[in-house]
Amino acid sequence: MDTLSRIAGALQVPVGDLFARVETPQFQASVDGLEYRVAQQQEKRDSYTKGVVLVYRGLGIAVLFATLILALTMDWGWYIWLAIPVYWGVGRLLLEALFRLALDPKLDERYPLSKADRGILG
Repeated sequence: MDTLSRIAGALQVPVGDLFARVETPQFQASVDGLEYRVAQQQEKRDSYTKGVVLVYRGLGIAVLFATLILALTMDWGWYIWLAIPVYWGVGRLLLEALFRLALDPKLDERYPLSKADRGILG
């Protein structure tokens, strides 16, 4: 089934579309079950990824408000405002690196039928 899943993924079709007809009901059930497991694992992986991105954005909002408060109440000059673009710029690069180097391999191991979706990150 893993091979069929990879072939279907490469062709960008459901596994069931690879066959004109299915010989046995057991094989049909396993094909249908595979499509269900792929969808379920992809949903779980995307949910985890979206959660990490939401934490990053929440911290960004906290940095924004902290910078605003510090800039208006303290006499730190104009350079305190650099914290905002530095967080979003460098943080974005670090988040991408975190996904590529640490999280994606773990998610690949945990959800082998799913694949990384870079559209969620940005």
